[in-house]
Amino acid sequence: MSLARALAFNIVFWVGTVIFGIAGLPFLLTPRRTAMRFGRFWAQAVLAALKRLIAAARRAIAMGRPVVIFPQGTRTSPGLPASEVPYHPGVAALYRELAVPLVPAAVNSGLYWGRRAFMKRRGRIVLEFLEPIPPGLPRRQVMETLETRIEAATASLEREANYPRSGNQSSPPLPII
Repeated sequence: MSLARALAFNIVFWVGTVIFGIAGLPFLLTPRRTAMRFGRFWAQAVLAALKRLIAAARRAIAMGRPVVIFPQGTRTSPGLPASEVPYHPGVAALYRELAVPLVPAAVNSGLYWGRRAFMKRRGRIVLEFLEPIPPGLPRRQVMETLETRIEAATASLEREANYPRSGNQSSPPLPII
């Protein structure tokens, strides 16, 4: 089911982007005001998606379920600076609209399950939940706090994984899934 949803999303996203792009080309030849109207129309369509995301997150919170979001939109390679794959502002929008604590998490899975890597290596995958960020902080502050905490904790998990552990070291630990 999730494969079908992911496939449907990607088809709609890319086909929609191509259609909007082609439809918008003639507006480049129109007066600036007309071109800007098309730009606002496109922005509204993108914002209709954020509104749906927030509505779905509100329903999940009301049912007592957690909302999980990857603030960079994807897994990143170990050691890659956050500036190369920035944290997206949609996280701050959810944070502001839901008014619930934000619980950052760090994971070291990139060491063993590389992004777009066919082969997966053995290793111990650790997921660490960090100190919650209380609701009500300004957008810039919550984004800086989120990035600082996640990046520091992830770097620590990656460093730990590179050092041998005490005890039987003849074979690496099995992954925790």
